Formats: sequence, structure tokens, C-alpha cells
Amino acid sequence: MKLKINEDYMFEMANVLGRKVKNPHKLPFSFYFSVRKANEHSIRVKPVFNANDLNPSIVGTLKLCDDWEFIPGSEEKHISASDEREMKEFFREYLVLFCMVWDMQLREDVVQDYFRNLITFAELVREIKFYTNDMNGIETIEELEEYCRNNKLVNFYGN
Repeated sequence: MKLKINEDYMFEMANVLGRKVKNPHKLPFSFYFSVRKANEHSIRVKPVFNANDLNPSIVGTLKLCDDWEFIPGSEEKHISASDEREMKEFFREYLVLFCMVWDMQLREDVVQDYFRNLITFAELVREIKFYTNDMNGIETIEELEEYCRNNKLVNFYGN
């Protein structure tokens, strides 16, 4: 299936180069992500299997819900199963952040800065719209997701 990409929209999206991601290691892909805005589709990100560059004309699509369908970009014919698995594991690990961005509970630039190692995890947590002082003890992404699930603060879109 060939995707028609609106490149003007892609430039409005936040982006992260895989080589700049600090945790847990550099990624074999880069990606665009955004808030829901007027999108009629489900939550998703736009990956491209190039850790050094983002070319909006060749991005793929990864749904972060349902079956986690991945549609590679138009020029990405030979993505290894291990690279695709690593990509999905990364987005599952940080799903809480992408869900908050999608629903405008956390700004895109905050998540972008966190992945670029420009802010700490504690600084990221303080930027969440529903932040309260009782969240000060949250030190990991796993603890943040657990807190959000236990308090029903984030829509995880069936995940």
C-alpha cells in the first residue's frame, strides 16, 4: 500500500533523530509525532529507518493501538524483523508519553527535548498538564505509566 504524505503537515510535527536518542541507546530509526489535532485516524507515529535523517517523503506509519500495524515508507523495502521489533518495543516502552502528547496533556517539544537529553525525566514529569506534587516520586517511565493507569489519567487506546 502506498501512502500519500502531506509534507507540509510533516514539518509541523515534532521529530526525533534516532542517533540523538539517549535512552536506552541510539535507535536504527527516526520519527515524527504530533498531537491529535483534527486527525480522524487513531494514534500513530511516522517512523523512517534512518537514524541520521528525516525525509518526509519516505516516512512510514506505525499505529500505536489495535494491532500495531506498521506500513513502511515508500523506499523502505527491506526492514529487518529485528529492527521492526526494536521500533515497536521502543514505542511500547514510551507509550504513555505519546498518548499524553496525542491528547494534549504533554507538549510535543517537551517529549522531543527529553529524548534529545535536553531535559531530565523529572523535568518532563513536571510539564504534564495534570502534574501534582504527589508525582514527585515518579522516577521511571514504568512508574509514570503505572501511576497514570492506576489513576485513569491517560487514554491508552486499548493498550
